[in-house]
Amino acid sequence: MNTRNMNTLPTPPVSPETFSAGVKRPLNSSYDTSPSKRSTTSLNQLWRSIYQRRMDVTALKKRLQTCQPLDINDAGGFGVFYHACRTSSVEAIQFLLNLSQIDINTQYGPIKATALHAAVCVGSESTIDLLLRQPNIQLDVTSSNGHTPLHIAALAKSSLAAEKLLAAGAEINLLDRCGHTALHLAISQGSLAIVKTILSAARSRNTSIYTTSQSCTPLMHSIALGHYHIMRELVDAGQDVNQLDRLDRSPLDIAIAFQRHDCINYLLDHGADPSFSFEQDSKTKISEFIPSKDESNAVRKLMSLEFWTS
Repeated sequence: MNTRNMNTLPTPPVSPETFSAGVKRPLNSSYDTSPSKRSTTSLNQLWRSIYQRRMDVTALKKRLQTCQPLDINDAGGFGVFYHACRTSSVEAIQFLLNLSQIDINTQYGPIKATALHAAVCVGSESTIDLLLRQPNIQLDVTSSNGHTPLHIAALAKSSLAAEKLLAAGAEINLLDRCGHTALHLAISQGSLAIVKTILSAARSRNTSIYTTSQSCTPLMHSIALGHYHIMRELVDAGQDVNQLDRLDRSPLDIAIAFQRHDCINYLLDHGADPSFSFEQDSKTKISEFIPSKDESNAVRKLMSLEFWTS
């Protein structure tokens, strides 16, 4: 007798590495899709459709007809609605949204991601639009890393998602667990388009950009990473070229420390005060200005099948 909890999808017999590389290792016999071993249950049909990165609406309806719950999770704690958004299955999303048992703002798995996090991460315009049209959607739910969907849009370099989230009213200045705003992460990813989008939204709302983090200002971020065009955009938007960070370093100090000669000249031409002195020490490292390990893995976790494996 099969004692498997039928409210939990089975763990797929494939690693995220092999899947992302486009090579599937052989299926376990219990998931063999040959005619002799193919299961006819609606749950297994649903599982196979998720495994193939699509959502079988027929299997969803069959499960509903048999009074089986649809708020089911896979072995990693990610629900059917999350997977529908992650695989951009618009028909399945629309079907599930009509069911009272589905909470659109549920946080799934150890990363505590919502369906909106998933949709933003894969950059599905139709899915994002559908979710944002829901009156009860919460735009600023944070994952276990403290990332809102806007943070994820910055990490994924999805300017389309960032534009839609900001147009819907997403908060600009929320900090993640490392003290970074979405602007900091957009700079870390070198995304000039998202930097422009965030700055434009701040201007239209007459909102000041939060200019400090646990390490440095957005302007310092751009200088340390050598993103000259982003640095210019920030200065043009009114970022203070003499603002000090928590270690009393100025943007000019950072430009000198990292030998960004083009940035040094630009800052001096735009009012940087050379009288600030800075003694460079070994603690000034590029690692201060790039996303943490948790941050750099955030999108990879959302887009891979890592959370499906045991």
